[in-house]
Amino acid sequence: MKFFMILKDSFREAVDGFVIYVMVILSTLLIVLVGCIGYEPVEAQLAFDSMLRSSRFVNSDRGRSAFRAFPMFGVSFKIQDLQKLNDASQPQEGDYKMRLVIADSTLGMQPPDAKEKKTDKTDSQFYQAVAFWNHTPDGNSMSLPDANAVSDAIVFDFLKDMFETHGNVNVSEVTRLPDEGRNNYVFQITTKGRKGVRGWLHRPNLFFGAIEVPIEFSLGRMVYFLQDQLVNGLGAWISLLVAVIFTAFFIPNMMRKGAVDLLLSKPIHRVSLLIFKYLGGLMFVFLNTAYAVGGVWLVMGLRSGVWSPGFLLIIFGITFYFAILYAVSTLFGVLTRNAIVAILVTMAFWFTMYIVGQIYGVLDVLRHEAGIKDRIPKWVYSTVDVANAVLPRTKDLDKLTTKLVADGTLAEGDKRQMKLDNLTWPSWFEVLGVSCAHIAIMLGLACWRFATRDH
Repeated sequence: MKFFMILKDSFREAVDGFVIYVMVILSTLLIVLVGCIGYEPVEAQLAFDSMLRSSRFVNSDRGRSAFRAFPMFGVSFKIQDLQKLNDASQPQEGDYKMRLVIADSTLGMQPPDAKEKKTDKTDSQFYQAVAFWNHTPDGNSMSLPDANAVSDAIVFDFLKDMFETHGNVNVSEVTRLPDEGRNNYVFQITTKGRKGVRGWLHRPNLFFGAIEVPIEFSLGRMVYFLQDQLVNGLGAWISLLVAVIFTAFFIPNMMRKGAVDLLLSKPIHRVSLLIFKYLGGLMFVFLNTAYAVGGVWLVMGLRSGVWSPGFLLIIFGITFYFAILYAVSTLFGVLTRNAIVAILVTMAFWFTMYIVGQIYGVLDVLRHEAGIKDRIPKWVYSTVDVANAVLPRTKDLDKLTTKLVADGTLAEGDKRQMKLDNLTWPSWFEVLGVSCAHIAIMLGLACWRFATRDH
């Protein structure tokens, strides 16, 4: 009972002020803003046209490479004779058959008497792109694969991948039709409908349909952006920044002459008193985060129909992230009794973790890129690996919370297009273990100094 009474006093101090009301107001505005956004599925013709317009670059290694891209600026795609093959009520559930006309303007640049050159696929940017897509890098990043080696089967695989990656559309059959002229390739495409709406292209509108935004993205990608970038990204950073500044005053205020004498006169151990102050700050962040994330999850599910349970878990992720920062703030609050110093040191530590995490994330992707990874000295990998190993895994925590959101919102094609399908995800056990060890060390030092200090 004494534990809960002291914890209640610590939490009451945390919410005693205007900051908590400001945070609640900002969270409410975020919830209302997200709730004002609606999503309308686009018709099939527009959906197919839009997804093909977005496929202007291709990546090597059958799309798996994150750094090797080939432009198709001389190639255009056009859908003709679109037919719906079933009676599905929703466009994403429909089976469709269409003619895909691929116009290659690079062939049109040839002399009029060079008709036989169409058999030389190296003159076609489309076939060059397909060859590049099918090519697995062998260490020489400047070499280009032979376009003449591209068969119809490889072209069919390329077209299937293009529809899947850029539109989350399942292509069941591809047939080559007679070419139309010297610079046009024609294919018949048959697609199979899918259950669920998150992979189909939608058009957003604002303020309950008052303003229509003339862009098309998959529903899952829009929900992912709002949940991961707006809430788990920008919103979380603002919340953490405010929390670090606000809670940094708790420990120095407690240690002021008179205040600390009154607290130490109570029948409670000094270590317990400090831990309860620490938990009071965590409760401040947890409840505000739960309100914001829970509210966004509810209104977004009602408006979009996409319910992502993993999104709710970022409540604990953001709170744990703050626990890492607050442990540093608590230690330096005890050591210096100065809130400004605690804030500056915590910010510097936060910035260091961010820089190390960003560099480690880039190098982690480069490790899987043949021909690029060997250009970076091994000592760079070793140094960054050591720094990442000893520091709290805040970047890995960001990646894991991003994965929670992505798994609940993105279709497989969106994951491939955003290069999330080929990432090496860290272990929850390792991330939480290293970070908890850091918290334990920081709080242990703070408790030792607070217990042995002559107040």
